[in-house]
Amino acid sequence: MSLLFKNTKSGWKKESSELLLSRLVEIQAQDGFCSEVRLRNLAEEMQLPLTQVYEVVTFYSFLRTHPAGHHTLMICNSPSCFVNGSEKLLQNLENYLHIKRGETSSGETISLRCTSCIGCCNEAPAALLDDLPLTKLDTQHPDQWLKESYANIKEHEI
Repeated sequence: MSLLFKNTKSGWKKESSELLLSRLVEIQAQDGFCSEVRLRNLAEEMQLPLTQVYEVVTFYSFLRTHPAGHHTLMICNSPSCFVNGSEKLLQNLENYLHIKRGETSSGETISLRCTSCIGCCNEAPAALLDDLPLTKLDTQHPDQWLKESYANIKEHEI
């Protein structure tokens, strides 16, 4: 376990990095994302520099600093997914959804993001739609598998 150290007026204070990460996950679970206000409050509460809190929140791809859409599509960009077409998949999704990676569609229906390995390397390219793993994705026709994966979402919403 790594430790964070902070020089305070009364001496050195230590907080575990796992505590910071768990607090960030908790904030996102409560609010849907980690807002600047909540990050500033957390930094003050834990007596950490705000930059240190931002380093952690921006390092982990599952943490967000902006509100996400009703659904989040996270495309894996690990080496096995990359060599199996994840970059082409992202380009085709951007064209289909009319958004760039890191953005949310109009109407806040879906957010498109990249992430590191999701553990589906043998079935690349892969993605997570919300928390549902999608594997062996057709890089040329993402509209087909996206509609099939969420049949209950109306076509015009995606």
